[in-house]
Amino acid sequence: MDDQRDYEKILISHPKIYNSSHTGGNKTTRAIQFIEGQTRKQRNVIVIMQSYDILEVAYLNKFSSLVKSRTIILKGRTQDGVCDFAKALSKFYEYTIPKVECNCGHETNCQYKENIERISDSDSTGYGIVILTTPKLLYYALSIIDSSIPTIIIDDVPFSEVVCNNVNILNGNLDHLIQYCNDNNLPNLSTISTLAKKQDISGIRSLYNCYNTSIKDEFDRLNNILLHQDFASVFNASTKILPKFHILHLIDNAINGNEDIQLYEPQIPNTGFELKIFSINRSLSNYSLIYLNASRTSEDDFYLNRIDKHWYKIETDATPNPNFVLLAINDASYSQATICDHNSKFADKVIEIVEQLDIYFKFLNQEVIFFTHSRSYDEKFSNSRLNRTNHKFVPFRSDKSKATNEFIDTPISVIVGTPYLPPDYFISPPFELEWKPSSDIIKEVEDNKTKPYKNPIYPVNREISDNCAIEHLIQVVGRTFRKKNNGPERKKLVILFSNLDIKNALFQQNGCEYLSFKIRSQTSRNGFYTQLEREIKKVLFPLIFDKIIDDIKIRLESDDHVKLYEYCVEVSKQLDGKIGFKTIEREIKSRLHDYIQKMPVGFNNRNILVIKKPNLPCFDDNDTILKPIQSLEGE
Repeated sequence: MDDQRDYEKILISHPKIYNSSHTGGNKTTRAIQFIEGQTRKQRNVIVIMQSYDILEVAYLNKFSSLVKSRTIILKGRTQDGVCDFAKALSKFYEYTIPKVECNCGHETNCQYKENIERISDSDSTGYGIVILTTPKLLYYALSIIDSSIPTIIIDDVPFSEVVCNNVNILNGNLDHLIQYCNDNNLPNLSTISTLAKKQDISGIRSLYNCYNTSIKDEFDRLNNILLHQDFASVFNASTKILPKFHILHLIDNAINGNEDIQLYEPQIPNTGFELKIFSINRSLSNYSLIYLNASRTSEDDFYLNRIDKHWYKIETDATPNPNFVLLAINDASYSQATICDHNSKFADKVIEIVEQLDIYFKFLNQEVIFFTHSRSYDEKFSNSRLNRTNHKFVPFRSDKSKATNEFIDTPISVIVGTPYLPPDYFISPPFELEWKPSSDIIKEVEDNKTKPYKNPIYPVNREISDNCAIEHLIQVVGRTFRKKNNGPERKKLVILFSNLDIKNALFQQNGCEYLSFKIRSQTSRNGFYTQLEREIKKVLFPLIFDKIIDDIKIRLESDDHVKLYEYCVEVSKQLDGKIGFKTIEREIKSRLHDYIQKMPVGFNNRNILVIKKPNLPCFDDNDTILKPIQSLEGE
């Protein structure tokens, strides 16, 4: 293995590794090789990814039988099949974070406790174990493995999700929380809520120094109030009047874990929240870390530096990849407001493009991946004729909108709009030093009052919001421009509506070819559609012909033969004539040369071409043996 990639050697002198190599740079493959070696040396490893499904595909399925036998997928109680009360707990987590020991009476058949006991037992034996889990369960996993210090691999997850917890306290919730604590004789929790409203972190720490035991008792009582009663009454009635307790749990975990806490008031009027609270867990500085993410962001850099300022960085740029092509329509930024403008005909142009792809995707039984803002989709696309197409909507902002292997088999995706992050996103520690002066924000608010179109007001300058949008856009594009480690190299296409300059950044990540177009005039539209047709042929035709060949072979399992001409006409009709029957016939002859034979039909025994398994004699209705064709030239 290349020394630069040998994680075990690097960790001896550099306990923190950050590999931001290009997409397809074998980051996960190297991590699996590292895990195999660590397990054989009886050392523990924890792997963090965005979801359990991705963990299984990216890691578990690729482990050797030995490592698989020592691997545990640690799932939370709200996951299917883990806890009998998963559905009820999912609703409960909207309001609070119940203690792990729920005493539900189902302990003997509890998959959750069984996994925990298995981890504890494996850890005590001294054999190396591998825990696959998600960011929310990382610190709980670390608390279970207490006899050894594991290496932690964080793969394709924003680093902020691993080290930072945050809660938005909506308007009125703090007063509701204070009143609830007073009504239920929880005076210390009421005081914590009051101090949080005043942003008095030092006061909260002083309260813990004096009354830590009492505070713990009140949390236990709160847990009993919420959990130890009839589930139906709690989840169907009480939750309607319950405040949200997440701020109390976040503060409690942060104080007891000696984490950094930061509280922010909204910088922009009418944002809908009265307070944001962040806690930053720096305990990961005590562990060996391997962070893998090709989509590097300024936010990641901020939190990485809070953990350690001396990461060993592995950075490699992609080489030119002619199989990845991006068609950028850059007439405008295509912001969410522009797309949702009721007078705009923009949505119709987008739908026309998806409809042009749709006939192919329906034949392939696949979906066009359609990225855009949730509001844009709801207002302009969800109730349009787009619904008649084979597409899958994926919002820019969601837990799954990260650069994962989820769409590794996707041949074409459409990205509609620039993924600008909302203004309140920038009310957070990484951007605090970039905030505008309050006087500037007040002036923008006043100026907006006289404008027919209200510009969104950001607490940071346009350069910062543009840069974050570019970083997010690179991540979204990267979900399509990924290739499998095995199997044939496939061509892929992304159609992007945005004028952000991402050409160089995209090339560094995946080596794609970037072509820009404008579609406002008929002439420029013609140029785009001509190029689109070329790319469709390169990307989709090979997949279509693969499916045709597979379909023929399936038919030959039950049928003696397939009539070539009739079959080609049938397929061409399914494709609405987008691929002519002559082209289909030519491709079948090329790929199934040995399958093509002549067969006499009708009263005149006219020869037609049929597809039949090779090395088998071909009979007509009169049992006349026919020889396979030796050459198809001129057919």
